[in-house]
Amino acid sequence: MDPERMHDAAATPIAIAWLDPEGRRTRLGEGRIDARGAIAVATSRPGMADYLAGLIDPLNARDEVAVKEPWPGEPGAISHRRVPRNAPEFLVELKAYALRALSLELDFDETAFASPLPAPLPLGSDDTPAPDAIRPLNAPSLDLDAYAEPEPEEGDGDDAPPLPPLVIPGLDEV
Repeated sequence: MDPERMHDAAATPIAIAWLDPEGRRTRLGEGRIDARGAIAVATSRPGMADYLAGLIDPLNARDEVAVKEPWPGEPGAISHRRVPRNAPEFLVELKAYALRALSLELDFDETAFASPLPAPLPLGSDDTPAPDAIRPLNAPSLDLDAYAEPEPEEGDGDDAPPLPPLVIPGLDEV
């Protein structure tokens, strides 16, 4: 992502640092982040541009992040919740995901964007129409009688006899 093009859109500065296991910060670069969480690196630490791109490019390509949460009623158990890129809490969860999964500290103001993108409707919510209530525009009406089970014909008694029961050797010898 080109940081110059991003400057025209709503974006805010971001500082990117790596945290080692002892908690020491190593500044990797700076750039801008937009309301969707796309990061454009403007400057990087000398010799770290490719390394930083290898971390940021996969983050930019993600459509969602996984959030680990305690499983209700099960001590020590966790569940995963998917947060899509257009969810209001995505920027906060992106920060947490980058720190947990990549040891990256993304330092930016996630409240810089006044109106977050609308969140998707949860599956099965009351606002989600039932599938049978949705009909494509200009869809032909279906003649459901064409799919009805055929009525039995009256035979003259020459119908085939019923098949004998299926016998499988070894299973019927009990």
